[in-house]
Amino acid sequence: MKTLLYLCVFSINVHVIFTCTCVGVPTNGCDSEYSILGFVLRERGIGTAPNDEIIYTVRVLHVYKAPGFLPRTVQIRAYVEGSLCGLRLRQRRVYVISGYTDESRLRTNACAYTRAWDEIPASELGNLFCRRS
Repeated sequence: MKTLLYLCVFSINVHVIFTCTCVGVPTNGCDSEYSILGFVLRERGIGTAPNDEIIYTVRVLHVYKAPGFLPRTVQIRAYVEGSLCGLRLRQRRVYVISGYTDESRLRTNACAYTRAWDEIPASELGNLFCRRS
């Protein structure tokens, strides 16, 4: 009887659990709308949990792919919560950051190809360059 009670309580609560699910792990940012090599200058939090975001100010060191002109310094938004595929970037660190645009804002998440530059194996660096079509 206890087991049945636990199962009932668990099944009632399952509908409130949301998690980030990424389909396929990208090997570069070429399937994204943009992909850059950038140095994170600072971050600023906005909003309240669970929909809080961080706006990263990033110095663009190299553009692998972009929907148009990117200025030398950009702002990139990311959710904080893991359930919203959020991620955290550290200040004063270089990253390859990929993602999409939303109302002309650059965004990234845990499912996009966003990796610390010093953690990308040398054998994969050539994959970062996207062919222009």
